[in-house]
Amino acid sequence: MSKLNKLKVQNAIDTSQLTPRGFSSWLKYWEYYRWQIPAGIYSCPACGKSTQKSDFVGAHVEIVGFPGKQMYIVPLCYSCNHRPDMFTVDAELLLPSNL
Repeated sequence: MSKLNKLKVQNAIDTSQLTPRGFSSWLKYWEYYRWQIPAGIYSCPACGKSTQKSDFVGAHVEIVGFPGKQMYIVPLCYSCNHRPDMFTVDAELLLPSNL
């Protein structure tokens, strides 16, 4: 994918207590509206590390510099879900949260 399809994001702060309406997890919410992550090995869209699907979460991120600070859900590995820095992901992976 080209850099034009990438957006700089950062993890939203203090979102662990938030729950998606009608879903058991944010990852299930993301999969319902985007696509199912295949069972087995999957590459994290932030770091590229290949890991088991069970090691992924539906992470809350914000687009850097975007007015209004809308939160989005994106599947990330546990490590990237706790990153304090900014990173890039494909824009098509971002799903607005239902908050």
